[in-house]
Amino acid sequence: MGQRFIDKGGEKVIQKTIQAVQEAEAKAAATLKQADDKASEVLAKANQKADELKQAAVSEAEETAKKRMEALKEKLMEEEGVFDADTRKEVDALRAIAEQREAQAVEMILGELS
Repeated sequence: MGQRFIDKGGEKVIQKTIQAVQEAEAKAAATLKQADDKASEVLAKANQKADELKQAAVSEAEETAKKRMEALKEKLMEEEGVFDADTRKEVDALRAIAEQREAQAVEMILGELS
């Protein structure tokens, strides 16, 4: 009879130990799931922040490029105006020379006809 009592007591200890191990495993699994969920949440936030930063950088680069294009357009317009003015001066100077030579040619022809 004494051996049976010990066996039953040992079974209880074993059952309690198994139950404690199962509870510890369940807690560990729950903790791992929470950690995994938290990691997924942190990763999602990091990806979202990265996308926001990327979009901000793209927008800033586009704005900078737009401003540079406008500045270049203005500079080209100014240079074109200067070029046009210089060209007009040269054309006017050539016209003046042509008019002088035309007058000289007319005088020379009239001189030869006389």
